[in-house]
Order: sequence, then structure tokens, then C-alpha cells
Amino acid sequence: MLRTSVERFRAIAFIEGVSYLLLLGVAMPLKYFAGFPGAVMAVGWAHGVLFVLYLVALAEVSFSRRWRLVQHTPEHSLPCSDIKDVHLCIPSYNEFPPF
Repeated sequence: MLRTSVERFRAIAFIEGVSYLLLLGVAMPLKYFAGFPGAVMAVGWAHGVLFVLYLVALAEVSFSRRWRLVQHTPEHSLPCSDIKDVHLCIPSYNEFPPF
């Protein structure tokens, strides 16, 4: 299923994006409106680990696809940190089938 580095990157990016949405949409309201800070601690920790995995997967894709350093400028790599803009990280995104 996740045989190529691009497939692994897309899967990790999706999961990391979901953890970000959980952090903002569930854990933060629980902390500030319900007085339960433990949710932010748990979801925030998981999100941090997933973000590090995301960066490792991005590095793996960049090496396997032989991207040049010029392609890793902030305007190309920063959108990768937002779930709705992950497709901007992968040149020729349309050649890859969806999950």
C-alpha cells in the first residue's frame, strides 16, 4: 500500500493534518472552555511527533524525487504544513492516484 516515498508522505501528511484539526477543533476548546488542559497535552504531543515524521517524510520524498534546493524555498515548503495545501508540495501531483 505505502510502497513509494510519495505514498508514505501523502499518508503522513493526511494524518498530521487530521491531528492538527483535532488539536485546534477539539483539544483547544476543551482546554479553554471546559477547563481540561490534559487534552491539549495529549493531542499536542501526538501532533508534534507526527509533524516530525512529516518532516522526515518530506526529506525522503525530496531525496527520492531529486528535488533541487531551489524547490525548497519557503513558498514551496511552508504550504506543506497545512492540510489543504499539501498538494503544493509535490510537483506533478496529478500523476499520483489518490489514497
